[in-house]
Amino acid sequence: MTAAAFQKLLDEAAELKNSIDRDSKRLEIVKAQIAEEIAKRPKIATTPTEGGGISYHAQSTSGVAVRVTQPAPQLLRNFTPELIEKLKELAGRGFKKLFITKYSTVPKFREVCFRVLEDKDLAKKFIGLCEVDSTPTVTVG
Repeated sequence: MTAAAFQKLLDEAAELKNSIDRDSKRLEIVKAQIAEEIAKRPKIATTPTEGGGISYHAQSTSGVAVRVTQPAPQLLRNFTPELIEKLKELAGRGFKKLFITKYSTVPKFREVCFRVLEDKDLAKKFIGLCEVDSTPTVTVG
């Protein structure tokens, strides 16, 4: 690819990005207006979702499907120690059947590995077992 062709490709990417940004902002506004309007219509026909929420289905005049879904309340992902104690008290022996222990890496994991596992090769191997390949990102604008 020539330098001019590459520059043209970069310019096209920038133009598309700007267009998408404009359209995305407008789409978010329209989606919010649709959701707000659906909420004002209590007798509108809805369908229950598998997760306990409800969905409203409609179609634009051009035939594009539009769905508004109100999901069921989400479960907490993080629990304070105080809440955990309260839940343990309420559930009694059943608590251990309702929750699992989740492992996640500590902040600055790689740096900590080299400090804790003193052997550099062991630390590299350990870190490698905790990694997955990531894909590159291209940011325009």
